[in-house]
Amino acid sequence: MIETATATASAVFPNIHAAKRAAERLARGGFARDSIEVTRLYSNDDAHEVCVHTKKGNLRRADDLLHARNKVHDFPSNAIDVTPLLLVGGAIAAGALTYTVYALRRNRSFGRSDLHLPSVW
Repeated sequence: MIETATATASAVFPNIHAAKRAAERLARGGFARDSIEVTRLYSNDDAHEVCVHTKKGNLRRADDLLHARNKVHDFPSNAIDVTPLLLVGGAIAAGALTYTVYALRRNRSFGRSDLHLPSVW
């Protein structure tokens, strides 16, 4: 039988919800659910400990996942990229501002003082 060197990474969380989120991060990070343990530290306290049994080579990755926030290791497909929408909105606002300034200057050059912008509807 070949023995492999194993290690344990653990962290203490203030409540069960934080501990379950950490356990979920570990599972999403590729660690087997059977190797993840969530235990209550004391019966009169809400603190929970999450520990994962892994190979020594994966110890740092497990520690990073234990102490990371959810959004750091979340999948990119769960987020919506709003950058293109912001760019289009900014271009429309810049175009409207440019047209308004152009119309004001054109009316002043012809001696008209009132501004009549064309109706879009």
